[in-house]
Amino acid sequence: MKINKSYLTEVILNFFLTFFIGGGQIILNKCFFSYLGSDNLGIMKLSTQLLSYLNLADMGVAAASTYALYKPLANKDYKEISVIMNTITRMYNKILIYVLGIGLLATPTITFFINNTNVLKRDIYLYWVLYVLGLVVTYGFLKFHILFLADQKFKLVKISQGLDR
Repeated sequence: MKINKSYLTEVILNFFLTFFIGGGQIILNKCFFSYLGSDNLGIMKLSTQLLSYLNLADMGVAAASTYALYKPLANKDYKEISVIMNTITRMYNKILIYVLGIGLLATPTITFFINNTNVLKRDIYLYWVLYVLGLVVTYGFLKFHILFLADQKFKLVKISQGLDR
């Protein structure tokens, strides 16, 4: 059985990127804990968890969009690709506005989830708003991630996932 050299390169690159990103997350958590303390780390984890609920706004749009792009990309039907990408862009712009609105409206309620912390309320609000804005920016670029995934450009997908975190 002969293994294609590009597939082997792909596997090795994915392994190293996954290892590098995972190791980076461990180091990042250690640095957060060491330099910012457990209170800030807890607020970071709370914000991440709450934003994962806002991520439900996607509702499978990414998977459906990826599936819709397979055939036009294989047939090099650029007109159909353009139509699908414009639709994806419009949908994600609406989702982006929804997530931004809900995230900013939820800002005053964030402190209800936190007890006995040494972090100032204004800092908690600032962290939350920064996390929401980070998620919104991610939604702004998600169309490219979908296109790379559908076009099976897995190196670019892995790199974009790594830059996302």
